[in-house]
Amino acid sequence: MPSGPISQANPLWNLDIPKIPYDTTRARRLLAAQGWSDSDGDGILDRDGQPLAFELIVPNSSPSRRQAAIIMEEQLRRIGVEMHIRELEPVSHTQRSQRGLFDATFFGWAQDPKPLGSISGTWGSEGANNFGRYGNPLFDSLLAATSRGTDAEQIRQTWMEALRVIQSDWPAIWMLAPFQVSAVHTRLENVFVRPDQNWGATIWQWRVRPDQMLPRDRIGIR
Repeated sequence: MPSGPISQANPLWNLDIPKIPYDTTRARRLLAAQGWSDSDGDGILDRDGQPLAFELIVPNSSPSRRQAAIIMEEQLRRIGVEMHIRELEPVSHTQRSQRGLFDATFFGWAQDPKPLGSISGTWGSEGANNFGRYGNPLFDSLLAATSRGTDAEQIRQTWMEALRVIQSDWPAIWMLAPFQVSAVHTRLENVFVRPDQNWGATIWQWRVRPDQMLPRDRIGIR
C-alpha cells in the first residue's frame, strides 16, 4: 500500500511488505479448489449453473483507469473470469461507490504520507471514503498509535506494522501507481513536491528568485 512514490528516500515506503504475485496457474488451482470449472466449454468458469462474472464500474473521465480496466478484463478472461466494464459519469460513479452499489469499483487515490491523514479516511473503519467498508480494529489502533508516539523510530515501526496488517487483509488490489510530472520554471526556488506527489500542498513556500523577478512579480513589494 504505497503512501508515496517508490523510493527508498521516502521513510514511509517499505519495499519489504509482501505483494500479490501475478500467478495465473495458482489462481486457476485456487478457483478449481472452490468448485469452479468450465462445464459448458465457453471459456468462463461456472459453479452450480452460475458463471464467474462481475461488473467493474469506472469513471468515463479517467483514460488511465479505462485503459487499465481493459487490460484487467483480458487478464481475468485468461483464467476463466468474465469482467464487464461499465463506464459511468464521474458523479454517478462516486455516488454508487459511496453507497456500495457495485461489484467492484475502480478508484484513484492520492494518499498523503500521514497515517491519520487521507489513509485513515480511506481505509479506517469510520473513514468517509471507505467505499469497500473495510474494517480491522487492529489496523485502526495502529493508525491511532502513530499520533500518540513521540519517538520517531517507534512511530515508523508502528506505521510499518499497520501497512502489513492491511496488506495481509487485501481490502483492495492496488493496480497501478502512476507518477505525476510537474514542470516548474527555473525562476522559482524553494520548490518541494511531497512524497504523495501533491505539488499544490507546498506551493505557498515557492518563491521567485530575486534576480529573476519580472515586473508583475514585484506587485505589492515595497
